[in-house]
Amino acid sequence: MSDYRRRKILLIEDDPRDVKWLTGLLKMERINAVLAVDDVDTALKLCSKHHIDCILLDLGLPGVRGMDFMRMLKSIPGYTAAPVIMLTGQEVEITAAEAMKLGTRHYMSKSFINQEKLLRVVQEVTSTNKVVRKKEVNLSKLEEHNQRLLQKLAEIDARLSQTEGRLEAVSNALSKAPGGDIAQLDELKSA
Repeated sequence: MSDYRRRKILLIEDDPRDVKWLTGLLKMERINAVLAVDDVDTALKLCSKHHIDCILLDLGLPGVRGMDFMRMLKSIPGYTAAPVIMLTGQEVEITAAEAMKLGTRHYMSKSFINQEKLLRVVQEVTSTNKVVRKKEVNLSKLEEHNQRLLQKLAEIDARLSQTEGRLEAVSNALSKAPGGDIAQLDELKSA
């Protein structure tokens, strides 16, 4: 079984006919982990609670539009590089360009979607998303490690400052001591 078939796909579509059609195309390829919702609020809640590998997003949702969803999605940890395929009944190049600027991975006109194209794009997005998420996890680990190193560096710097202060005090005391007597040096060390 192909790896992309085990991925969780979220379909955000308000037209029940399109939901049935798109889930049918995916299920024909034995992709069964398809969650279908018809509003942005539910979709955002699902994204914040579950690891979604690919989002099929209708651009023309009532209320909050697909573009607004993209902006909101980026605020959820793990979705900075959104695994979104924008679906639309419109064929407007400006909309496609705006969607891509917001991080949409693909933009598909519903009138040109068939099973082969949809599956190819889903497979590509889920594969890319897997790499992006791994990269984000590794980056997060590096940032945590960097913070620990910075903290240790600050601790070492503080200890060096204390040691430098003590050495300066000893040096001043020795320079004022008549003849630098060993007994006086021992007395300074114990102080």
